[in-house]
Amino acid sequence: MVGYFENSVKMLLTVQGLHLPDLPIKNRRLIADLIYFDGALLSYYRDNGRGHYLYYWCDADESHNRWLVVQVGDYALRSFLARQITLRQLLLRAERTHTYLLDVDSDGDPAHILHVELADLPDDYLPADETWYDASLSVFTDHLAARELMSMMQDSLQEAQSKLKQIEQIVSRVPEAFEHTPVVS
Repeated sequence: MVGYFENSVKMLLTVQGLHLPDLPIKNRRLIADLIYFDGALLSYYRDNGRGHYLYYWCDADESHNRWLVVQVGDYALRSFLARQITLRQLLLRAERTHTYLLDVDSDGDPAHILHVELADLPDDYLPADETWYDASLSVFTDHLAARELMSMMQDSLQEAQSKLKQIEQIVSRVPEAFEHTPVVS
C-alpha cells in the first residue's frame, strides 16, 4: 500500500459543456466578496447593463481554481441577501443562458471556459443546502460598492416589511370574519 498516494495529483473533474474562447461577460466590476474565508469563495460582480453575476469557487487542482459563474436575477439576489433563500437555491435559480465554469490559473488568467448546464454539474460543485448569507464574511471593494449592496438589502427589507404588513392586515380581519359567520347546529 505504501506509495499509492505519494504520486496522487488532484485533478479537476471533467464536466460536459461547450468550450468558449472568452467569458461572454464584459465590463464587469467587482462589488464584493460575499463569502471571504482565507480567500474569496463567493464574489459578486455587476456589468454595465446592471446584470448580477456570482462567481462561486467550486474546485481546485495544483495549478487552477475553478469558479462557477452564474447570472442571477435582481429579486433572487435580494432574497439571498435578506436570508430568504440559501446560496444553493440562488444558484439553482440562475439564468440558464449564463452559466459557466471558469478555470483560472495561478496568475489569475482564464485557462478554460465552459458554458454548462447546472444539471450536468457534480453535486460537489454546489454549496450545501444550509449555506445562508452571512454579512460578517463579506469584504467590499470600496465604499460605493458597500452602499450599492446595502441599498439592495434595504430594498429587500422594505419589500419584506410590506408583505408582513399585508399578512398582518389579513390575519387581523380573520376574527371579524368568524364573528359574522352564522353557526349551523
